Formats: sequence, structure tokens, C-alpha cells
Amino acid sequence: MAQGLNRKNVGSVMDLNPDDLLEFYLIYYNFPRDNFNYLAICPSFNRTDLSKGTTDGNAITSAPHVQQLIWQKQQYISVAMEGNGFTVQGDEELPRPNIKLSNKDFFMSKYLATYGDMVGAKIVRKRVFSKFLDDVNFLPHANPYGTADEDAGFPDEVYYINRKLTENKSFIEFELATSLELENIKIPNRVGLCRYCYWNYRGYGCQYKGEPKTDSTGGALNPTGNKDLWQGTGVAYNTGDYVFLSNETYSIRDEDEIDIINGPSIQPLKTYYVCTDYHISTENDRPSESSKWTEDVCQKSLKGCNIRYGNDLPFGGFPGTYEYNAQI
Repeated sequence: MAQGLNRKNVGSVMDLNPDDLLEFYLIYYNFPRDNFNYLAICPSFNRTDLSKGTTDGNAITSAPHVQQLIWQKQQYISVAMEGNGFTVQGDEELPRPNIKLSNKDFFMSKYLATYGDMVGAKIVRKRVFSKFLDDVNFLPHANPYGTADEDAGFPDEVYYINRKLTENKSFIEFELATSLELENIKIPNRVGLCRYCYWNYRGYGCQYKGEPKTDSTGGALNPTGNKDLWQGTGVAYNTGDYVFLSNETYSIRDEDEIDIINGPSIQPLKTYYVCTDYHISTENDRPSESSKWTEDVCQKSLKGCNIRYGNDLPFGGFPGTYEYNAQI
């Protein structure tokens, strides 16, 4: 069985009378400059009829008032589209699929005009059988085809827009490519540093969730009380209290989370501060700008990682490369 392929999907594929296989697409139209805003769309003929819960042939009957489907708690708007060429062959050739999207009211042309024909934009293709769809898609909130399961989708497929093939008032057509075919892409694309951790502190790869440990110089902090999110005004903070500020534009995920977009563990990145001087907070005492607070900072070294994790380190560097001399 292929890695990451859910056993429920294997059984559904082998079924003599399989359920409808639905497709969903996340289009990151300004990737890689903006990795947080995206279009979430699905083919219009895959819309669920919430009032009837019936099927018509191989497509779920659409209801005029329904404009979206929900998969893994993500809402996907219904857009007329079709795709082909996603099949992976065993002839050593990489797939070059095409997708065609409705351009009604110049819906897609607006994005193309703003983001340079969207060349290089990332597209994540998701597939799931209808019997695993979220219950909220149906009335009375129960999937009539089976049991809802957010983990029962096929592994995500990631492509990038290679070029625009067609643009007119009716539709837009793109040619897609895999990451291996993009220009100016190096593999691996992560720098191998021996002594410096690559991960973002408390973010992806690091995932540290404990109390503050050291300041920017590596000096030990002495936190005594967790006060959670910093409150703007009227709160008394004692020396040793620690708070956090939240960065809503940066998301983290668990190490075992496959989908970094829709996974249930998505959270904003938190930066912690320790109070160094008793005070009653005002807007002028924001921890990131006030001398009354000291920021919790990791030195991105093995020592800094050891202080926080002990001996089981998620260190993002490559200590084994230290003093390695390449022989040509």
C-alpha cells in the first residue's frame, strides 16, 4: 500500500459500486510571496443537494441554492471547472495536467491581471469519496452515503501553474507542472547548516510549547506565572509574569500533520515575554516595544535546543556535517 493512502480509500476504490469521487482545489494565487491567501474551489457538478441527499448517475445532484461544499472544515465555493492529465505514468515522464476554470464575470481574469497570469502559483488538489464528506454538508447534518471522516481523503497532490494556455470571457485554462519542473528550483531547497537551527522558534519544525527559557544573549529567564495573552490596559504584572503576543499571519502545524492548510492543529505563532518590572499595563507598555519586558529567544543552537527539550532534540541543523571535507 502506498505511504499515506488511507485504508478506507483502498476499500472504496476496490468496491464494485464505488461512491462518487469528489475533487477540491486550493489555489495560492500569489505564491510564494503570499502563502496564506488562497481560492478554495470545487467543480460545480460536485455540489451536494442538502435538501434531498440524492445522487444522479455519477454526479451528486446540485441544488440551486447550494454554492459550496465543506471538506475538512474548509469551505469550497462551486466553480465550473474540469481537469485532465493528472494520471501518473510509469514511463519516467512527469505529469503535465491542465485545468480549465469558468471565467464568468471575469472572475479569474481579475486574479491574472493582478498576479502576473498566476505563473508559479501553487495548486493543491484534494480528492475524497462522497461517503466521507463532513456531516455539515447534509440535512439533518448526517452523511446519507456513509460516515464522515476527515482523514479518509487521498494524499494531497501539489502542482504549480507553469503557463496560461487560454484566456477568454468564458474560461481560463492553465498548464500545471510538478515542483521538479519549475525553473530555478534546487533540490534539496533547505540549507544544510551544521551549528544553526533552521526552524522558526515555536513554529514549524520546532513546536516548542513550554515556558520562556532564555533572552537574546542566552541568559536565563526566571518566569514565575503564566498570564497568557497580554492585555492592553489595566492589568497588574509582577516581575516574573510572562505573556505572549500572537502573530495571526504565521501558522504552525503538528509534526504528524499532513495538511498544513486545513489541519485541525493550525494555530497562530506565539512570541513570549517575561516581565522584568512590576507595572500596570497601558498601550505604551506593549511587550515587543517596552523595556519592562524581555523576549524569550532561542539561540538556534544545540545548547538552546537542549535547554528546552532535554536530550530528545528536534534540532533543525545538521551537526553531522561539521568539519566535513568534500573529496572530489
